[in-house]
Amino acid sequence: MSSAKSADCAADPARPPGHRGWVVCDPAGYPYAWYRIDLVAEAAAAMALLEPDPVLRQQMTDAGWSVRIGSGVELALGAGLTKATA
Repeated sequence: MSSAKSADCAADPARPPGHRGWVVCDPAGYPYAWYRIDLVAEAAAAMALLEPDPVLRQQMTDAGWSVRIGSGVELALGAGLTKATA
């Protein structure tokens, strides 16, 4: 693994430019958790950090939980939206 990273953490050619981490979304599509790209390298690993038990993790996935590329900023934006619609 190379220790050189660009400002946007995109040193890995397989990683999209600007890919800073993983956003875990609840079944409604709202951001629930975020993990830095240097903490976990794959979407499945991000989900495993959220729920370590493989059976429960599969139940969450079946219920609609998902992981996608994103920024931690989305958590703050999601919290603002939740307050505005509450």
